[in-house]
Amino acid sequence: MLFLSMRIPESRVQQFLRSRTPLVFVDGYNRNLDSLSIDNKQGAYLATRRLISLGHKRIGMLNANLQSLPARQRFKGYKQAMEESGLPLSASLIKSSPPGRLDGFTRESGAALMREFLALGRKRPTAILVSCDVQASGALSVLNESRLRYPEDVAIVGFDDIEMASYLGLTTMRQPMFEMGVLASEILARRLNDLRQPVSHSMFVPKLIIRKSCGASLTSEVKPQDQETQAIA
Repeated sequence: MLFLSMRIPESRVQQFLRSRTPLVFVDGYNRNLDSLSIDNKQGAYLATRRLISLGHKRIGMLNANLQSLPARQRFKGYKQAMEESGLPLSASLIKSSPPGRLDGFTRESGAALMREFLALGRKRPTAILVSCDVQASGALSVLNESRLRYPEDVAIVGFDDIEMASYLGLTTMRQPMFEMGVLASEILARRLNDLRQPVSHSMFVPKLIIRKSCGASLTSEVKPQDQETQAIA
C-alpha cells in the first residue's frame, strides 16, 4: 500500500507491521515504515528569506491549523528566517486557521484570514507567506475584491505549486510530487520482493518558483542556496 498525505495512528502502523503488509508512507514520516517526506520547515524558510531579500520587513504568515504537522513545520521555517534577519515576530502578523475541514488548508480559510490582515489597515503586512496554494487562492480573491494589487500592495508566496498557481501568477514552493511518486513505487516494489530490507527514509526540499505575486522579476537571480535540493537518508 502507498499511504498518501494522511495521518496514521500508531495502532494502525503496528497492525501493518504484524501482518507484514508492505506500506510506504508518502508525504509523512514514521520511523518504522518506508517514508518520503517534504522538508516543510526549510521550504518555508527559503520562501520567507526570499521576501526578506526583496526588502520586506513587515512579513506575515497566513497558516493552516497548527494541529497539522506541516503547518507547524512551515511556521518554524518562517520563524527561523525572521529571527535570523532580526525582524520582529508580531502576533498581529501571524494568522492560523481554527480547527476544521482539512486542517484549514482551504480556500475559505485563506480568504477569511486575509480579511483579518486587511482589517489592520496601514499596519497590515507588506508581504505574506501562505501555507498552501489553495489558501493563497482565497487570499488573492480577497485582495482583488478590496481593489488591492499584488505584489504592489501585498506580496504573496504560497506553498505546493498546484496547477492553478501558474494561472494566478503565484510565487510558490514546488513540492516534487511526481518524483516522490516514482520513488515511492520503486521502494514499494523492492519491499514486495524482500520484506527484510532496511527501512528507508527520504526527504525532499521544495523548489522556489518565482512568478508575479512576490514582486521579483522572473529573470532575477536565484541564489545557489535557494535552488532545489534533495536529501535521501
